[in-house]
Amino acid sequence: FLNDSIKNIYKFNDNVPYLIRDMGVDEIFFKDYNIVKKYDFVYVGSIAPERKTSVLLRKFAQELKNYTLLVIGKVPYEIYKNYRSVDNIIFTGKVDYKEVPQMALQAKYAINMVPDIYPFNIQTSTKLLEYCALNLKVITTSYKWVNEFEDRYNARFFKVNENLDNFDIKKIEFFDFKIPDVKELEWNKIFDRIKLFENIQGLLY
Repeated sequence: FLNDSIKNIYKFNDNVPYLIRDMGVDEIFFKDYNIVKKYDFVYVGSIAPERKTSVLLRKFAQELKNYTLLVIGKVPYEIYKNYRSVDNIIFTGKVDYKEVPQMALQAKYAINMVPDIYPFNIQTSTKLLEYCALNLKVITTSYKWVNEFEDRYNARFFKVNENLDNFDIKKIEFFDFKIPDVKELEWNKIFDRIKLFENIQGLLY
């Protein structure tokens, strides 16, 4: 199971062995990169209606024209068509996964937009873990998983409302961000900690 919250949903009442295997971070996000900052903000991942990311694009197109937003990942054509002429929003399109760290590091701040609705609000945000691995300052919506992660790792992210009405540049610039050390969440360390391969072998023999 991804985590205990998801495991508990199924309410299994048996003695079948199980493992909690949360999301991890690829080792490429922990490498040292010497990258020059070119953009103010970066958003990595899905630009989809259910994630309400159109609010973010509209915010930069209308109210934050003096600040750049780098959008890394595939974008539906209808959304791209509406914003491709906006100078301060830069779309990379689909990129090779190994290129993401160096591209994301070109920004000062990283944005995590997750609606506070099930099942999104109980799922691990791989994107946020990768932001932390890259030592990027994180701006995020507030929801169950991210708040629990923040407490567990003694992190401090700038919280924004889903409508972004409190996306205040001055407050962001003076905010005391705390970026957690997530080296223990590198994939190989996760597999070793839960003894994944040993458990699989135990089921086969």
